[in-house]
Amino acid sequence: NLPPSLQRAKMAALRDAIRTRFGAAPQVYRAGRYGLGRDTAEMLAELGFVCDTSVRPGFDYRKGHGPDYRGAPLRPWWVATRHGPVLEVPVTTVFGGLMGPKGEGFYHPIARNGRY
Repeated sequence: NLPPSLQRAKMAALRDAIRTRFGAAPQVYRAGRYGLGRDTAEMLAELGFVCDTSVRPGFDYRKGHGPDYRGAPLRPWWVATRHGPVLEVPVTTVFGGLMGPKGEGFYHPIARNGRY
């Protein structure tokens, strides 16, 4: 939801701070759950990132004005940009414990109704 210029500036500042502190620029990026936009991959590639881990398949954040990842694949894929490809490696969510196998069936209907 940020203007592209501000989003890029924040990403560049983060990259530069990490490079200054640790002596190497990061190559993998992870946005907050609402931080991935249509221009993000292009900005990442331009700033030297080669991998993103921001997508969370199966989850819908539209109620909080975020993206809908329900249709996102559970496997990695390449995003083509003018500055080179960016590998998207989606994060996974596992429902564990005794009710683990039923977790997805319970969570998603509740989350859709805003009761989480």
